[in-house]
Amino acid sequence: AEGDKWERLTNSTAQERYPVWSPAGMWLAYTSNVSGRDEIYVQQYPGAHSPILVSTAGGRAPIWSPNGRELFYPEPVSGTGAVTSATRFRVMSVSMVDPARPGRPQQLFEAAYAVLPLDSCASAGCYSMSPDGQSFFTLQLRPRDVPRVTSLRLILNWFDDVRRLAPAN
Repeated sequence: AEGDKWERLTNSTAQERYPVWSPAGMWLAYTSNVSGRDEIYVQQYPGAHSPILVSTAGGRAPIWSPNGRELFYPEPVSGTGAVTSATRFRVMSVSMVDPARPGRPQQLFEAAYAVLPLDSCASAGCYSMSPDGQSFFTLQLRPRDVPRVTSLRLILNWFDDVRRLAPAN
């Protein structure tokens, strides 16, 4: 629409995904593969500031704590390849009291892809935190019981039935 102004926030040819603003709106956390694997970065806003690496062993889909003092993200337990149903993640916590100098990531717990299905949510995270900062909420992929097809009914000349049941008047 007229009057809208677009502003590029990063300056990289890397794939950058899972953007999330800090609660105060002064920092942007996101995933970038600029190093060759997915890592978590933060960048101050507004202004053209350099990104600051937060993760130490890979990561994706960061979220901020409601008070903005911590950043959470899943880190793959092993390997940097494609995510599969067998992939496991460590959910990491990083002190962001001073986002310009992130703390060292600390493991909170380990989870399976079935609990944190990151690739199923495109460029947004599949989990969030409760307003009090004490609980995580996540999507969970549940197995579907698809009924087995035992018969197939083929209807020929079905337009004749449509015309008979719903005449064009």
